[in-house]
Amino acid sequence: MLTQPELELPENGLNINCSDLDLCELEGKTRVWYANGDQMTYSFLCEAEYDGPLNEFLAAFSGDKARRPDCLSDRPLILSSAS
Repeated sequence: MLTQPELELPENGLNINCSDLDLCELEGKTRVWYANGDQMTYSFLCEAEYDGPLNEFLAAFSGDKARRPDCLSDRPLILSSAS
């Protein structure tokens, strides 16, 4: 069972590492899963959904008008303490 401080890490922790990105397009939407944490003591899995196809999602990161899609807010799924 997770402690209260562990449950608060996604919102209050030093989330300096974002890695292990996975993408999937299904029925016109792009799903994103990625790990976030501090690289030393904890990590959690986040998910996001972009309401559009994968090529449109990726285009937001290139060119003169590159921007971070609004869907990429941390929404933790799993929280685990690193050993």
